[in-house]
Amino acid sequence: ESTLAATTVTVTGAAELGGDVTTTGLQSWGGAVTVTGDTELDSSAGGGNITFAADVSGDALLTVTAGTGDVTFQDTIGGVTPLSGLVLTANSVDFTGAIAVDDQGLMVTASTTT
Repeated sequence: ESTLAATTVTVTGAAELGGDVTTTGLQSWGGAVTVTGDTELDSSAGGGNITFAADVSGDALLTVTAGTGDVTFQDTIGGVTPLSGLVLTANSVDFTGAIAVDDQGLMVTASTTT
């Protein structure tokens, strides 16, 4: 497992995540995301938004922490392979597509969820 720390992260194509990503600003995942191992995406230090433009899948736990920022899923979650679990902490969480998670379930802590 590896860790990436940066101010912002913008990925325009598909990505495989098997390690943690920490930013003080936004995280933008433009293509399909495959979670290959338990992963934490964290922008809470700066309250940056975290956005997923395509399906997020993989048999692993994904933890997304945006603090005062927002988390947006513009497509399905688990459309290819259900996540084993999804934990979300943000000011607001927006789901657009279907959600498929397995044994670790879905936990959302947010002021607004749509």
